[in-house]
Amino acid sequence: MMKRLGFSIECAGLLYMVCMAVGLVRLWRVSSITVISVVGTLSAPALAAIVFIIIATCVPGLVGACKLSSPLNLTLPVVYMGLLFAVLQLGGGADLPLLRLRDVYAWSAAWGSPGMLLAGIGLQVFMLTALSRRGAETALSPSDTAG
Repeated sequence: MMKRLGFSIECAGLLYMVCMAVGLVRLWRVSSITVISVVGTLSAPALAAIVFIIIATCVPGLVGACKLSSPLNLTLPVVYMGLLFAVLQLGGGADLPLLRLRDVYAWSAAWGSPGMLLAGIGLQVFMLTALSRRGAETALSPSDTAG
């Protein structure tokens, strides 16, 4: 289980970094970069990464043998972006009186557009495919090969 947890954390980190790059490039192109806009843009992918880690740890079939093989480089980005979309849909309907974060949510809502989701999935598939071609099972988990 610890190997699966470590692998899911590393995969979620990689998927989050790709989303972070896509979100910051979009933010740079659309408007000026402020603290609220950066927090809003990166909060939904961070929540999706946390949910991804929990689900990947609890569902053994999601990460398979904890190696980046052919189907995982396609399915992991789709699952992650699906969780990102679910986080947006669930968070958008919440109107808690103690939590008024309309400005932050306005920036997070950009992830609901098909262009952002497809750009994220495309870059994530590209990165995972490139890593699997390089032998990413050793690049992502160097502690497994040390002993």
